[in-house]
Amino acid sequence: MREEFGWQIHRLNATEVFLRRGGDAEDAWERLVVEPSTNIVARFICKGNIDPEPAIAAPSSGIAIATANN
Repeated sequence: MREEFGWQIHRLNATEVFLRRGGDAEDAWERLVVEPSTNIVARFICKGNIDPEPAIAAPSSGIAIATANN
């Protein structure tokens, strides 16, 4: 698809995650999958006009809650 559509394809290798156990696996998952994929998606959404480190914003205070009256 890279050649056909000109897409920029990214590859994430999570092999190390499956070779580890417990906290080591969680650390590897964060380092090898979560961080890179978050950066890739953020760059895609912002068309590359962002800092390489993603920022996690606090939820807004205007949260709507739906309730049902039965």
